[in-house]
Amino acid sequence: MNEFGIPATDEAAEFFREIADAMVQLYSIPRAEAIGRIGKFWTGQSFLTGNKAQLIQHQVPKQWAELIYYGRKGNWGDRETWQPVPYSAG
Repeated sequence: MNEFGIPATDEAAEFFREIADAMVQLYSIPRAEAIGRIGKFWTGQSFLTGNKAQLIQHQVPKQWAELIYYGRKGNWGDRETWQPVPYSAG
């Protein structure tokens, strides 16, 4: 198991780390929070097969960081009004 608590191949876990790096850089959040948000986002998922690990890479880490941090937004163009998804550790 990796730091995200998500069953994943080494390739997928490395991609999750790239997403965490993007979240820290883009949103100035602690790395622990980025790791926690990623773990919660994919709770119950398994990325132990190569196909699923490759499937998540159809978006770049920055795009996943945005989706995980802000959630699914109906109006992607009005970013000034976006609020982060509430987060609490644990």
